[in-house]
Amino acid sequence: MKTALFVRLVALLALPATLHLQLLAAPLGTAFTYQGRLNDGGNPANGSYDLEFTLYDADIGPGAVAGPLTNAATAISNGLFTVTLDFGSGIFEGNARWLEIAVRTNGGGDFTGLSPRQELKPAPYALSAGTLTGIVPLAQLPGAVLTNNAAGVSLGGTFSGSAGGLTNLNSANLTGVLTVDPNTVKALGHTNNGGSASGVAVAGPFCYLANDTDGLRIYNIANPSYPWHVGWTNVTALDVAVAGNYCYLASIGLGLVIVNLSIPMVPSVVSTTPSGGFTFGVNLSGHYCYLANTLNAELVI
Repeated sequence: MKTALFVRLVALLALPATLHLQLLAAPLGTAFTYQGRLNDGGNPANGSYDLEFTLYDADIGPGAVAGPLTNAATAISNGLFTVTLDFGSGIFEGNARWLEIAVRTNGGGDFTGLSPRQELKPAPYALSAGTLTGIVPLAQLPGAVLTNNAAGVSLGGTFSGSAGGLTNLNSANLTGVLTVDPNTVKALGHTNNGGSASGVAVAGPFCYLANDTDGLRIYNIANPSYPWHVGWTNVTALDVAVAGNYCYLASIGLGLVIVNLSIPMVPSVVSTTPSGGFTFGVNLSGHYCYLANTLNAELVI
């Protein structure tokens, strides 16, 4: 019996719609569909034939890696046939594979090998996805995939939603309108060094407290739950503003007092400017300082 085989591969495998890094979907299985065309004596074959399939690691010579699988009594119509093959797991691990096919009439005689072997193209290798476990290296994932617990991931674009699951965000990097649920507001930390505090300013990891009886107090608030006192100067003040390495105090009797904060543990007064009354408010803008004075309700610049 003279036979010739012309084969083509179709619809080998249906991949899961969603790939979770640990593949939590139902097991995919290892079978795939193979379709070919068989000629018998130069004409398209018709009837029932036995087909034998063996998987090799080269296009010629020895090196069978799986099989043979026998599909007995395969129906062939006008030369076309379709079979389902399953060589089991661990076969399609990334190396090239060739399929050798042998044929005989249904239940009769020896198998006749067909040449050449058919190289299996990339589609069957999707079967290897069924064996993935553990962590997939970030470099092997497309850029559009967001990875969980990955270091060094930089995200761009616009994001929307409740952000209810986000943690460890630096508020200094956030823009837009931030809303706070009043039902969730609570005190984080507390300190009491005496006196009567009336003004406060925050810059970097430090908080500056204006105290009208106990001077300027400086606290490290890197951990807001545990503020700790780091510096002090005995200039009594009702308000405070901070810019760069300087602190501007609204002092009741002294007017504007400027304090150098280069060393927060040892703040030092660098200048004093009387305002002509009782100064109780201070603000900064550009190169100017604005003082609120109780004498005739003056604004001193």
